Amino acid sequence: MKQLNRNSRVILLDTKAPTIYYDCQYLSTDIIMVGRESTGVPNDIYNACDIKVKIPMIAGARSLNVAISAAIVVSELQRQLGYSSIKASTW
Repeated sequence: MKQLNRNSRVILLDTKAPTIYYDCQYLSTDIIMVGRESTGVPNDIYNACDIKVKIPMIAGARSLNVAISAAIVVSELQRQLGYSSIKASTW
């Protein structure tokens, strides 16, 4: 994984994650990561992430589109942080 600012936490959105996305306490410095819809992320990337979150789904349901899933999690992050504290990232 690219060298990251260690003041940031990498939060992975993954179907196997132990934590539901709205139970996570987000920080303005968090980085949200999503994997491929078909395969997720490789195990080494999964293990390197600081926090793993998931969107709860009904048993047997197909997973959500990755862009929609990311929007749900980012929306929760913004809700927790009060929207105005969010700054655009420049890579």
